[in-house]
Amino acid sequence: MAAEWRELCRWDPELAPDTVPPAVEPVIAAVAGALRQPQPLGWGADEGVAEVVEAFTDRAGPAAIEELVCLREALSRCLRGRVPPGEVEETWSRLQMTIDRAMACAARRAFSQLERAACFDALTGVMNRRSFEADAGRELGRVTRHGGRFSLVMLDLDGLKTVNDTLGHNAGDARLQALGAALRTTTRREDTAYRLGGDEFAVLLPEACPDQARRVMARVGEAAAPARFTFGVAACPDDGTTIEALVGAADARLYHRRAGARRPLA
Repeated sequence: MAAEWRELCRWDPELAPDTVPPAVEPVIAAVAGALRQPQPLGWGADEGVAEVVEAFTDRAGPAAIEELVCLREALSRCLRGRVPPGEVEETWSRLQMTIDRAMACAARRAFSQLERAACFDALTGVMNRRSFEADAGRELGRVTRHGGRFSLVMLDLDGLKTVNDTLGHNAGDARLQALGAALRTTTRREDTAYRLGGDEFAVLLPEACPDQARRVMARVGEAAAPARFTFGVAACPDDGTTIEALVGAADARLYHRRAGARRPLA
């Protein structure tokens, strides 16, 4: 069965010629188990199939759906002529339902992967500008409706262009990754970091005052070495209640700090 499935994937025009579905045996076993214990359509996907298909999709990505189409054909070929005549219709119906549910699980999982990828910066592992705009708007709405506060930190990685020009882009990427890792691991659990583009990052710190934000950034600076950065902090609502006002205030403090204390490139 596994060999048949792999061969069908290899010849499927919707898949790349070198496509090999990952971990096929667990999927086949889970589907076989579901066929032995059929469930009414209203119960949803078999739990065993759903668990295995989610792991399968994590490795296969969106191609998992087309690969499951090939599995349906492989199962059909295997069962053809082996099912008693009186059970053909029921067996075929159970097979269709099981594979359809598996494909639905794969589609949801693949969509979740794509949605997550759309929110994150691939190089640094922090969230991206799209996520920043959505989250900042949500924080502003929370403060406007319910009160409270938050701090916004804008930070630039120091000397990225010089590193790229003198040491190469791989070295520059390593600095960006070091800063991204530090932002992910040393900020508070409720804080969120974003790469806005190039060497520019932002951090939202719910319910934090500027002094707390500066302490968090001090920890990030220690963890990010050898990457160095300059930052500025703005507070909502003290510095404004729009994202434009807060970004402007934080950027102005960043530039003031940079002008007052230039750091040599490590």
